[in-house]
Amino acid sequence: MSRADESRAGTTAAAIIVSPAIALVAMALRIYTRRVLVGVRFVEDYCIVFAMVFSITMSVFMGIVVVYGFGRHIETISASDLVQQGKFSLGGAVFYIMTHLALKLSILLQYVRISVMSFEKWLCYAIIVVLIGQSFAFVGTHLGLCRPFHALWTPNVPGAVCLDRTKVIHMQLGMTIAMDFLVLLAPLFILRHLRLPWTNRLCILIVLSFGGMACIISIVRLSSVLENASSTDSTYDKVGSAIYGAIEVNLGIFCACIVTLKPLFNRFAPFMSQRLGLSDRDSDSSVGQGSPNGDNANVRRWPTFRRFAYVMASDNTNSKSTTISSGEMSNSMSEEKPSVALG
Repeated sequence: MSRADESRAGTTAAAIIVSPAIALVAMALRIYTRRVLVGVRFVEDYCIVFAMVFSITMSVFMGIVVVYGFGRHIETISASDLVQQGKFSLGGAVFYIMTHLALKLSILLQYVRISVMSFEKWLCYAIIVVLIGQSFAFVGTHLGLCRPFHALWTPNVPGAVCLDRTKVIHMQLGMTIAMDFLVLLAPLFILRHLRLPWTNRLCILIVLSFGGMACIISIVRLSSVLENASSTDSTYDKVGSAIYGAIEVNLGIFCACIVTLKPLFNRFAPFMSQRLGLSDRDSDSSVGQGSPNGDNANVRRWPTFRRFAYVMASDNTNSKSTTISSGEMSNSMSEEKPSVALG
């Protein structure tokens, strides 16, 4: 196959279509679970919606870049197409940063909500401030890499002054990875006070494993960027880092959403919830009104859609979240005992 026929555009297109599609399904299920099944809305839910919108926008910019030849060898691409690539790749870079910002805000705000000590809350707020400052600093740096502005995508502009874009990207990715690990490991510190059943701890470990995969992808992406920093065929060699970037942010969105879907499994797949030990029935067998002798074996259970599912502890609660009974419940039903759940 000649170099003119070689192309990695198809691989790039698959990554920027499939990975956001999977993340979008997870986000839609999260919003449905929170708003319809549980009946609550939190600030972090809005943040994850913004993260998804930014991710899709990033994918659109990357798709346009592919249309203009990204994934083919640079000598087969016209000068005008290279200029268009430069314009739209800048948009992709900005929305990559904004996706990370919204995603991490969603996770950190949830940490604030489940924290039981004021010190932990203030620590999360401090990380949020650093995250916001860092993100907007990177956006400003990308937009101000060259003076005049159009020198970012136009070669050989007389009198143009540009920063070393490669060094800026290396610094950005390094700080992004550090923040990824900080956000990933924070639950181990915050959740140490919560009395969680082993099944919920297992869920957390699974989600942390997915989050660890996202961090590993970030490291692999940084390695790819470093390896191809001096490439003379950037439109072909840098496809890998673009694919890793798309997978990384969408895997992060998927992880942030999947942890909230316990009420959904309880509602539509109770057999799976019981087998995995995730159902309310298994996690709190004492819920409901028992017989006078304390036997709860024959208690009538209200289905999940007839009552609010357990949610993570709010800011003004202790280490256990409160169950709110549905208005349709009989007054004779006793108050349910609270338990922590990953809803």
